[in-house]
Amino acid sequence: MDFVRAAFPLVPREEIERLELKHFPPEPEAPRLTALEKLTDQQLLEIRAIAKSWDKDGEGMVTKDEMRARCLPLQIEDEIIDTWFVQYDEGGKGALTTNEVIACLAECYAKDD
Repeated sequence: MDFVRAAFPLVPREEIERLELKHFPPEPEAPRLTALEKLTDQQLLEIRAIAKSWDKDGEGMVTKDEMRARCLPLQIEDEIIDTWFVQYDEGGKGALTTNEVIACLAECYAKDD
């Protein structure tokens, strides 16, 4: 406390002692880049094309069955697809929106780099 007192001689000691850490919020962390922000324009185009192609009926949603059918030739295991749905199916609707598929695939790209 003495170093604080030396740095702020005009602030009464009792005022310094009343201050708590909550009066000094931590510095904001430098924003981390999301997986999408790390992608090149070309990679993003590829991911969007994949997401769109997986949506067979064009409703903007990819069901687990649609994803399994598309991932089978890629030899992506059912457990991985189940994990994707747990992680990215916001609201537990049983299907991923195109944006959720894009986020999922962006993470996959990021892990491969």
